[in-house]
Amino acid sequence: MAQSGAGKRTVERLRITVRGAVQGAVFRPHVRELARELSVGGWVRDSGDGVHIEAEASGGELDRFIERLRTETPADSRISVILSRKIKPVGDDVFEIRESSDSRREALSLPDVSICPECLAEIRNPSDRRYRYPFTTCANCGPRFSVLTGAPYTRAQTTMRGFAMCDECRAEYERPADRRHGNELNACPECGPELAALLPYTPLLHLIAEGAGRPLVITTGNVSREPACIDEREAFDRLGGIADAFLVHDQPIARPVADSLVRVLFREPQVLRRSHGYAPEPVTIARDGRPLLAVGAQRTGTVALVEGRDV
Repeated sequence: MAQSGAGKRTVERLRITVRGAVQGAVFRPHVRELARELSVGGWVRDSGDGVHIEAEASGGELDRFIERLRTETPADSRISVILSRKIKPVGDDVFEIRESSDSRREALSLPDVSICPECLAEIRNPSDRRYRYPFTTCANCGPRFSVLTGAPYTRAQTTMRGFAMCDECRAEYERPADRRHGNELNACPECGPELAALLPYTPLLHLIAEGAGRPLVITTGNVSREPACIDEREAFDRLGGIADAFLVHDQPIARPVADSLVRVLFREPQVLRRSHGYAPEPVTIARDGRPLLAVGAQRTGTVALVEGRDV
């Protein structure tokens, strides 16, 4: 514990770990903005087991900081637990975002998020530099789980690792007020994948539908009872006798993610297949369950793993 200022304000420092689905583009900038509003110094960074924070301020400000972390979670994040302990103050009076650290992988991955209105407007605007760019994303939307290859959530741990940001995209990434601030997948036609492979990204589907000008029937790239192809060489081999043409590109696909199926029953949504847009975020149950692995019915491999209150 230390004292500072004319009124001898008592300063404390907390080491905080936030666990849950918190490794998105929005969460770290959100933490920094909360800290700045409350005059809290320190830093935040992603790690393999969640988000790590060191926060320094008076005890009352730290209490308010923790409470607002609990109650003001960004829309694409979900906190399962916040752990904190006191450590020795070091005199931080500014708050910053630090580079992610490698650690054991325990953090929950976020599901893919459908395109936001702002990005959709950009790809439809002929004067915008992302006009008709099918990999347009921002901190509020875009792929997450389908492009993730490891933890923590950084560009190097996604299928965008082979594409370095251009100067304009880097400026957006680093500008605190920009909605692409901290967006690990930020790209444009100058620096991102060139359209040459079909990923199930909503911007690309928008462009295909608008270009066709009529309804399209779209299905997964697989023969009945076989898994979907995620590599163009595999697709050429397995689907060459079925498909008339292939749309390919130079960004690899990390994993197949099927479309989710939801129906409305008695005015309530009932999930029949919980996948794209839901997975891998868990379903929370009322109490801790014993460790359990379920692999589905005889002909349908639907895997579920119980760990604590998460399924």
